[in-house]
Amino acid sequence: MMTPRMRPFLVLVVLLLVFGCEDSERSSSLPPCKTTDAYWTNCIGVKYFSSTGQHYVGEWKDNKFHGRGTESYDRPPFAGMVYTGEFKYGARHGQGTLRFGSEEYQGEFKNGLADGGGTMTFEDGRVLSGRWQSGQFLSP
Repeated sequence: MMTPRMRPFLVLVVLLLVFGCEDSERSSSLPPCKTTDAYWTNCIGVKYFSSTGQHYVGEWKDNKFHGRGTESYDRPPFAGMVYTGEFKYGARHGQGTLRFGSEEYQGEFKNGLADGGGTMTFEDGRVLSGRWQSGQFLSP
């Protein structure tokens, strides 16, 4: 029987099998976060937030996602969404890939939104590639 404390470790194993030991796990020189500490900083760890169904595997700073990591959700309205890439103080920021169902955005993020160069591939096969700003497509 799986206990609530085992769930984050099971999620980590599944994410590593699906995404193949992302760079956050391989290249990080940070030590593991101590599960007994309430405040995580300058470490790499796994957390599950049961209120939102959010999973995070990656680097932490000042108790926020910061550095490389993978964020996923197992509850509506974001069930199935997976982001792998860079974070800055809790927000998607830098290079990353966001998948939701059969749609995918790959490119730059700023403050949690697509911002900079990027490519969005839609379920029907359409592709938008070019400049994005605050989550909106600007131009090819």
